[in-house]
Amino acid sequence: MLLSTRESSESWWRSADRTILEVFRNEPAPEGQVYDPWRKMVADLFQKCFVSEFLDEDAAKAAYEEHNEDVRNTIGTDRLVDWQPGDGWEPICAALDVPVPDEPFPHTNTTGEFRSRAGWD
Repeated sequence: MLLSTRESSESWWRSADRTILEVFRNEPAPEGQVYDPWRKMVADLFQKCFVSEFLDEDAAKAAYEEHNEDVRNTIGTDRLVDWQPGDGWEPICAALDVPVPDEPFPHTNTTGEFRSRAGWD
């Protein structure tokens, strides 16, 4: 199992707040827009599996930390790759027992790219 985390709940919040969570602070999409199903899916996921107050910074950070600790305490260390994006290919490839690709680890969907696609910046 791969647990993808950030260096801290603060860095996770900063990223989520400026991307996914900002979608929920904007005006609702007009009926029939492509991202309406996405917005509903994400809200349902956050409310059922994360925290119902996902737009509240303190509640969301606490839920993020609780989720990560729950995964770490539930999954055996022999089956868990506790990974951060800066870790690159090596930990994932080692866990899968496959060679590390020759190309750099992809870094896409940055905050800037997300915001640009949404037309915010």
